[in-house]
Amino acid sequence: MGIIEQTNRTILFDVVNPEVFNMFNIMSDVDENSRSLTDEKVAEINNALLVNNFDEFLKKFQPTIYSYFDQERGMVYELTKPAGIPEPLVKKIVIDRNNTFLKMFISIMDNKKASGATNASFNYEKVTEMLAPHKTLKEIKKLKKDIAYLENKNAEFESDSPSKQDAVLKLKSKLDKTKKYYNETASQLTLMLGMIKDNLDTAVRASEKGITEFNPALPVIEDAEIIALEVSDKPKALLTDKGGASKEESTELANTAKGEVAVTAAPKKEVISYKDLSISVIEEQYNESMQTLYESVGQEYDPESSSASLSKELIVAAFTDKMPDKLMAMDINDKVELYNKYSAINTLWQKSFIRTAKLLIEKILSVKAFFDQYQPKSPMMRPSLLIVNADMSEILEEKNLENLKKYLETVNNKSDYSNTVWFGIVPNIEYSDDREMDLDEDTMRQFGYTGDIYTGVSIMPTPMSDLQFLLDEIKDYRIQVFFSFEASEDTTFLKLSTHGMDQYMENTQELENSDYSRYAIPCLPNFTVIPSDKSRVVLGSKAIRTEDGKLEFSADRDDFMKFWIYGVYIGAAYVAAGIVAAYQCPNFLTARFGGKIKKEYPGVRFDIEAGDNALYVTTTMPKEIAGYTAETKNIINEHKYGFVFSSDKNQLNGNSINLITVYKSRCMNESKNGGFESIFRETTRTYLYRMIGALTSDYKKDRIDRIFESGGKVKEWQLSPNYVNSILREGDGIEKGDCNDTTYNIEINFAGVSENMELQINTD
Repeated sequence: MGIIEQTNRTILFDVVNPEVFNMFNIMSDVDENSRSLTDEKVAEINNALLVNNFDEFLKKFQPTIYSYFDQERGMVYELTKPAGIPEPLVKKIVIDRNNTFLKMFISIMDNKKASGATNASFNYEKVTEMLAPHKTLKEIKKLKKDIAYLENKNAEFESDSPSKQDAVLKLKSKLDKTKKYYNETASQLTLMLGMIKDNLDTAVRASEKGITEFNPALPVIEDAEIIALEVSDKPKALLTDKGGASKEESTELANTAKGEVAVTAAPKKEVISYKDLSISVIEEQYNESMQTLYESVGQEYDPESSSASLSKELIVAAFTDKMPDKLMAMDINDKVELYNKYSAINTLWQKSFIRTAKLLIEKILSVKAFFDQYQPKSPMMRPSLLIVNADMSEILEEKNLENLKKYLETVNNKSDYSNTVWFGIVPNIEYSDDREMDLDEDTMRQFGYTGDIYTGVSIMPTPMSDLQFLLDEIKDYRIQVFFSFEASEDTTFLKLSTHGMDQYMENTQELENSDYSRYAIPCLPNFTVIPSDKSRVVLGSKAIRTEDGKLEFSADRDDFMKFWIYGVYIGAAYVAAGIVAAYQCPNFLTARFGGKIKKEYPGVRFDIEAGDNALYVTTTMPKEIAGYTAETKNIINEHKYGFVFSSDKNQLNGNSINLITVYKSRCMNESKNGGFESIFRETTRTYLYRMIGALTSDYKKDRIDRIFESGGKVKEWQLSPNYVNSILREGDGIEKGDCNDTTYNIEINFAGVSENMELQINTD
């Protein structure tokens, strides 16, 4: 790439984790009288806040939800660390790739993309079912099977062999993985619920065959008669007799089930039962988890008195062949009561979690969407994201704004452009100040609404005036800022297709005809992960006994253990910035256009609106609607407004395109040809400005003259007009204009539209 190695670093003006130091915390030791930062301070900021991919983002920022248990309200979840709650009572839930909710939303996007289905036709409940306890139990059964396999493998190898060593490590690793299912109360509840549900399923299947009394027992022959041995409250284990001192095996089943290994060093073989060993390890791990939990609040945990607890039995039974004695001995009606009680608690806790975590998960998904746009065959100029980690009100505080400008002065206005910020993202701009009418609960109930009045945590959107202030303050640093409006059903593809874009244009009128207009890029519409009216999550249904004694799970919707997420969305600004940052990379463009790319040039001049470019460079986002009406398209084309995405079905070289594409890519600067200016114009102007500065030792007149000579850089650009990423394409031009002792004017022409660039001559 040469002089300018990257043209796609992006800054996110938002907070992700308030507990992580933000840019202004890191700059708290900067001299107030300094105008820029040292290289060391820039490196410190980048080390803390700059991420190059989604996984690095999760690792550095560790997006976290905080929870604690309140005796009146149950489990309480907060976006910020709750003040006034003792530290030991607060549980940190880090949202990473292992989080069930995040996995579910990612799975929805992946499944939609694979199927090509629209929001209206996609089966969301098939994916949201992964939150149900029986899905967790499916994971547990897989882990249990892995453990059983490794138990058998351990029994096969010589005790001192390398294979034995490897098998031991693998078995212990699997046993360690069981901890996540019982290391805190909410996880234990889900596991126990799944185990009880599994037990009840057997009884339900029996009921379907007309069996209303379900009494499993062990048949044995005694005195020439077959008798049934029922499970007692404290029975002996079915595989191993724990009641006798000799610990001899009580059944032939135990002989075949146990993995044995001989310890050859001893004259008498020491027999290890790996199944018993797994049981003891899990019991010990459970005791350690509970001990840590009790000690955190200054209380003592007694593993002996808790040895027969139902929770411990179910947890051990989930991963081993040890029977849950208390559950087996429990009356079926008691099981039903326990299952329904646990189901109600689990539903309430899951609902409380997602109602709080939704906003954070939307940010996480949005950052993922930014990085997902970059999918080259061979990475080269990888997009990077600098996260300020402060909300807009904090960013705009006087001292913080001064420090932000010091950082940008250092990385954007010096001739070393390795850390230069080219693009910005501002999400959650206020869309409308007309809020929905709030009705009191009594009125809602009167009209038959039985759902939740409180639908989750919300944050106030950023006023347009704050965006204007930010744009005005940072305009000298030439950052093109992609902004999107608050994510809701009002800013989706469906709403744009049915209501048009008048509201968007009305909201952004104040951004026109300003010095910063060329840097302001409205992005629309927002993306829907799951629509509000399809966001029902069913975790199960009540277990009931019918009048004739049959056990079944109710099919009545009122008996469903369910809640509504009320929609999850991704800000359009993240996707817009992501796709523009992605196509700056020559290798990214090569993967789509082949040999039509010049590897030495970035994609600053790439016009995604031109020809079929938008069909070659699609987003990675799945379709949402069948497309815009002809009327909506006519309005968009007439106004030439905004960075607008399209969900229309397209064809390219005979192949269908079922991904979202870019329909318009315009900023708020009015074009001389009508409408608004394409964003590539400002990206190219900024690139030319910085390249000229780097080539001329910060704009020395004699060196500026040289770049226009026959062997200069301008001539090189003019001789390479036919690449997809040419800096100057056919019809473009750069010419010397008037100059004096202090200013040097350059005329830049893009496809017949020219404008002047004024350079301040360096006289040093």
